[in-house]
Amino acid sequence: MLYSIPVLVATSFLIFSFVSVAGDPLARLRANPNITHQQLEAIRHDKKLDRPVIVRYGYPERCARGTRFR
Repeated sequence: MLYSIPVLVATSFLIFSFVSVAGDPLARLRANPNITHQQLEAIRHDKKLDRPVIVRYGYPERCARGTRFR
């Protein structure tokens, strides 16, 4: 039972990493000709997509606790 916790954490991180690397979350916005490059970069920064995967992995937990980082 005690071994299951590290396995679950490692598995969730690996899945998060593979999903993060697999696709561009802003692909649909890039296809819109009305959105400028500056707007895309602002969205990327607001959604913390410009941060490393390891930092983004901890972001939902911090939001749930109400301790968002800036």
